[in-house]
Amino acid sequence: MSNPHFNVINSNSLETLAKICAQLMERYPLADPLLNEEIVVMNMGMRSFLTQEIAKQNQIAAQCNFQQIWQLIWNIHNKVNGSDDKLNRFDRSYIAWNIAGMRDIWSNPEIKGFEKMQEYVKDDTDGSRCYELAAKIADTFDQYQMYRPDWIAAFNTFTYEDFLAFDADNDAPGKINDWINENTRSKNSEGRGRAIREVLISNLWQVRLWCMLRSNFLLQNEDGTALAGLERENALLDRAEVMLRLRMALLSDRKIDRLPQRVFIFGVSSLPLQVIAFLEALSYRSQVFLFLLNPCAEYWGDIDSSWKFNFKEYKKRILAVTDKQYPLEENQRSAGIGKNFSENSYNNDGDLIEGNPLLLSFGKQARDNLALLLSKEPVPLFINAFVENDESSLLGAVQRQLLSLSVPEEPVVIKDNDTSFSVHACHTKRREIEVLRDAILAKFKEAKEKGEKLLPRDIVVMVPTINEYAPYISAVFGEVSPDANDYLPYGISDRTVSQSSLIAGAVLTLINISSERITNVLLTDLLSVPAIGAKFNIDADDVSLIVRWFADNAVFWGLDDFDTQKESEIKLEGTFEEGLKRMVSGEMLGPDYDSYPEIEGDDAKLLGNLAYFIRELKKLRDIFTPTLSIEPGEWGRLLNEYIINKFFVLDEDVLSELNPLFETVDSVSQIVNSLKHKPKITLQVFLVMLSRALDMQREYNPYLRDRINFCSLVPMRAVPFKHVFILGLNDMDFPRDERTPGFNLMSVKGLFRRGDRSRGLDDRFLFLEALISARESIYFSYIGQSPIDRKELNPSVVLTELMDYVCDNFTLEGLDSDKKIRTAAVKERIWCLEHMNSYHEDNFITHDEAGKMPKIPSFDESSLVIPSADKRERVFLGDKKEYVARSEFSDKVLLSDLLSFLSNSSRYFLHDVLDISLDDYQNDDLSEVESFSLGTLERGSLIETLVYSDENEGKEFLENLKEKGQLPCGIFGQKEEHLLFDSALKIRKALNSRGCELSKDKTYVNVSSEKFTVKVNDKSYTLMLEGIIDTDKYGIYPFNDFSNNSVKPLLKFALKAAQAALVGKGQPEYFLVDKNAQVLTFKGYTYKEAYDLTARLLLFFIAGRIHPYPLIISALKQKDLADVIAKGKFTDISFTQEESYVFGSFEHLVKNEVNNKLLFLFYDFYKNNIESRVN
Repeated sequence: MSNPHFNVINSNSLETLAKICAQLMERYPLADPLLNEEIVVMNMGMRSFLTQEIAKQNQIAAQCNFQQIWQLIWNIHNKVNGSDDKLNRFDRSYIAWNIAGMRDIWSNPEIKGFEKMQEYVKDDTDGSRCYELAAKIADTFDQYQMYRPDWIAAFNTFTYEDFLAFDADNDAPGKINDWINENTRSKNSEGRGRAIREVLISNLWQVRLWCMLRSNFLLQNEDGTALAGLERENALLDRAEVMLRLRMALLSDRKIDRLPQRVFIFGVSSLPLQVIAFLEALSYRSQVFLFLLNPCAEYWGDIDSSWKFNFKEYKKRILAVTDKQYPLEENQRSAGIGKNFSENSYNNDGDLIEGNPLLLSFGKQARDNLALLLSKEPVPLFINAFVENDESSLLGAVQRQLLSLSVPEEPVVIKDNDTSFSVHACHTKRREIEVLRDAILAKFKEAKEKGEKLLPRDIVVMVPTINEYAPYISAVFGEVSPDANDYLPYGISDRTVSQSSLIAGAVLTLINISSERITNVLLTDLLSVPAIGAKFNIDADDVSLIVRWFADNAVFWGLDDFDTQKESEIKLEGTFEEGLKRMVSGEMLGPDYDSYPEIEGDDAKLLGNLAYFIRELKKLRDIFTPTLSIEPGEWGRLLNEYIINKFFVLDEDVLSELNPLFETVDSVSQIVNSLKHKPKITLQVFLVMLSRALDMQREYNPYLRDRINFCSLVPMRAVPFKHVFILGLNDMDFPRDERTPGFNLMSVKGLFRRGDRSRGLDDRFLFLEALISARESIYFSYIGQSPIDRKELNPSVVLTELMDYVCDNFTLEGLDSDKKIRTAAVKERIWCLEHMNSYHEDNFITHDEAGKMPKIPSFDESSLVIPSADKRERVFLGDKKEYVARSEFSDKVLLSDLLSFLSNSSRYFLHDVLDISLDDYQNDDLSEVESFSLGTLERGSLIETLVYSDENEGKEFLENLKEKGQLPCGIFGQKEEHLLFDSALKIRKALNSRGCELSKDKTYVNVSSEKFTVKVNDKSYTLMLEGIIDTDKYGIYPFNDFSNNSVKPLLKFALKAAQAALVGKGQPEYFLVDKNAQVLTFKGYTYKEAYDLTARLLLFFIAGRIHPYPLIISALKQKDLADVIAKGKFTDISFTQEESYVFGSFEHLVKNEVNNKLLFLFYDFYKNNIESRVN
């Protein structure tokens, strides 16, 4: 017998179900035209789909009230039981705050039965552990209400006396023992039942806690008056009791007004047993239509593996034999024998015998749902509306086999042009998105060639973790101009608000400002949020300038000394307060004072805005302290007054992003105000509470608009699309981990029931739903190879099972019957390992081969490289003959230009000739931590200054640097000071011992006005040097270590000595000293030697302006360069960044005959005219 009012419309096609739903509305309109159709959907995506399908069928979709199942139940409960209370005292959030509010009770050591909870929170000073525990328990209680209503009903009958009696004697008859026995009675064995009993007894603290919840309700109206009568009774109803009373009322003869005339439940794949019972009861009052997406037209509620039955029989026999030889207790047998076997395993061939293996593996959730529906008496009226799939493609054949609950007797042949099913292994998430974009463009190209219509809305891309993929989606799809031919419109749904909202993230940072290390990066990140920057009149260009100010003034972290002293016992100069002092002093006093002189004019206004922002942060830090503990209403006031209003420009968009925060605070405030024991909410708890709320809120982009839909893999979103793409199917990432608390009794083996939900089962059926929702093609992608060591990585187990199924049941044209060969060939046909980089030339070549997956060409024009047929060795700048356009220049050569050329000829050519700057070595990022030692350049510059200072002057100089934050603090600074003074003293002694008088006031002279004629490429140039030199007989090089390399100092000093000789200021010998006080004695030049040397250097300089000159410093230091080259010791010659850019490598350089000649020309010159003069 069936129930004609409870209709289950069964179909494998969601479009068919939507069409039937629309036809029912059109052909059988509601008696009252002003009433709404009540439609239950599980998410916004399904709502969008059904709305559009109804509009397509009926030309309009109006008066449809969409809601979720529990909204429908709650609304009907209010109508049936006369309740208008909007506060659900047994939802997860309410239960969590109720438990947290009663902490003083259950954490009291004198209260027995809560020892486990007491142990967990004993060191919890800020309340965060208590809140997390309460939230986990609340989630567990919520599941009990949904899936164990009989437990909740039993809990509600327990009294304080029942617990006292049970504590006195665990085996004494009573309500608690009755419940325990009920849940252990029908188990497999006595040993298993005893183990379950022990688990239930050890977790009775949950039952005690549940029974305490009602005692903390403050049952009163908003005006403070106490609830009474029916209102009070309804307020004490938990979800299980609501469902029970609702069913009883609906099945009674009582008249109930305002019930919906009919209810549509659409696209739901799984329902708890008590919801099914509610729908059955509702069907006696209203018509109920359950539109069930079912992949199989046959009854498959009891399909199973025959191996599972054989395993059970085998296990029984083994245990029987074991008992005869070695008698064991039942619990010992259960624990030991057969523990390495799994009742869900496959047979030796990897096949599941009964039914379709994919349904058996992926469909347990829907299979249980079908069985639960059929377990009702009378049975709902099942109406089948299955659609036969087109078997011409691989995808269609798989879907048809699912529909018929069959496995083909003979392997099905995959056509050569079949692109309906493919699996792609990539190296990174970004590469997955790049390959995906090419695959989507290929689908559009294919549709255009066939004359078919394909729209962006016909494509969906699903990933298990949309937050992780969103940046790559935006980077790959968003970098293409909307005007480009290959632009693809797209939208990303399901990102959590905490990930997608800059505003929400900034609010959380500001709330936690007293607990975080306030670094320069954190501060500039906050100012980079447009709504915050606008509040303080600071734009993006201003932030870039502030970054430079912080770097120049050594501002690292800490608003002031109060921040830094929490972690440091000494005063640190890198705080924002000290930095602001230096900047303000420089702006007010100018460059003549020892401060930062770079701020002037309009920048002063920006400095004022920055100071105002830092001042507001200080106020916030002093209010939102870690010890702050107040009620939620007060938190809302502080949040508005000191964060929202003080730090944000509140336009419509900002308020929209802040709404989830406001709603959370208001909701919690309402809950806490309705409790007797009100929890004080600490800063950390408030922060965790908001973070959890933002993680629960998901950003929704309207589904099925004219763009490609990117979304998360979530249950009951099997909306059909022509092309379905699923990314991120990595091993261990999908099916996603179930993190069930150890105290959740539903997860205990032996207490699990048919219809219970689990994340793993949900994901498996979700995968199956995606498989049947694809109309023309399905595409799978995962990270299949490590980008680091090329190690092979496994795909998700569900993808592996699907590939195994295809390999076992499909074949290629012309293959022999050998299963091993056939399986390998089919895998090669459906699986592809993509190249690691988008610019690989093979990505741009279409070469479809028989028996292999049709190649997806790359449409990324920017990644196109020269095809292999046209490949040739890279031509470097240094390989070219001449840069004629740049060869003309002034006849006056600046001495500084010649020195720059001698220091790094390649850099000089790039920068001064071609105007190319390679600045990759520069790092513009702020350092968040102060330096504990000086760099080579910083130390060298300070040593040079200290050499010319007496002890007092030196100390005063370093003290000023310390105040500016330009020296390390504390013992690190003291160590640096000692090293600096020690080096300066050694250098001074070394030079004094050689008769050198050191003076700050150097004597400078102009270089000679002599003219030099040089000839390059048959063209003569008459040149004259311009510049000044000092007349000292020494040179200090505090940046160099002569024992390592003295080439660059010698080149520069030789030029100076030559110019001194040309103006009559030469010395017979000079002294060069390095940072370690090592001294080189350099023989001076005669006038003729100086002239010839200068002329030769100018010759090299002119050649280096016309063509990159191979003046390689590391080559000049070699004793025998020819021997180095002959022995192939090319790695002995290190290249600077610029030398690599210009010449490639030293090996490549010497292979060029011209460059090799020029290299040795300067090498011989240097050895004979400069290095030879060092004693």
